[in-house]
Amino acid sequence: MGVHLPCYLREIKPQIGKMGVAVLRKLGEKYNFSVEVPREQTCCGQPFINSGLPTDLPQQTSKIFQKFDYLVSFGSSCVSTLRREPIEVAVKSYELSQFLVEKMGITGILSDFEAKIALHNSCHSLRHLRVGTPSELNLPFFNLVEKLLGIPVELPERDECCGFGGVYSLKEGELSYAMGLRKLEDLLRNSPEIVTGVDLSCLLHLEGIYLKEREKGNFPGKQVHFLHLAQLLYWRLIEGKRGIADDKAQ
Repeated sequence: MGVHLPCYLREIKPQIGKMGVAVLRKLGEKYNFSVEVPREQTCCGQPFINSGLPTDLPQQTSKIFQKFDYLVSFGSSCVSTLRREPIEVAVKSYELSQFLVEKMGITGILSDFEAKIALHNSCHSLRHLRVGTPSELNLPFFNLVEKLLGIPVELPERDECCGFGGVYSLKEGELSYAMGLRKLEDLLRNSPEIVTGVDLSCLLHLEGIYLKEREKGNFPGKQVHFLHLAQLLYWRLIEGKRGIADDKAQ
């Protein structure tokens, strides 16, 4: 399989990409799959498509990843973009939790991990990729991230957008902040130690609001850690941690 690294992850927190690749290689040894990271990969084209601009970036991505059995990305919005395009890799593109649970049958990685974790289900993961059950659909409950972790996770009462929305947060900054704050209040209502999710963009948006509000005296108490799913898996599989108390967040 080939690893796709979202632009914002590569540019802002590249260490998460390295963690995710280390996790996949570790699991690949046990479940018999190989991992490559194409050096020539580029943007999937999502910002241009969402802005109504022409782009051949999805086609470029498809050409780069066509030799692999699977494209596995550390961002659901990138996978959602690729799946909507008439390209070869559309049918073999997966978000990290999808690939591990649905294709490899891997579950319960954090079954002995002691921490109170809240999960932000990003819009693309929930409503397009169906990593979880959208509230507006009359379907039995399921959540792939919770299944992969193997421990109960706190879910917000409302599975609404966090307000990031890519270019939306640039064009409608005040509304984006207000939506993020409401989402944050929902996620933190039961005092989790960790907020996790499959999209770093959403987590960075929420963490930024959280830190600004902490400066104003809001959200008192112990600081909450905002960790991408790949970071959580790295903690357990590579560093051997069994809880938040084992070390500080990366």
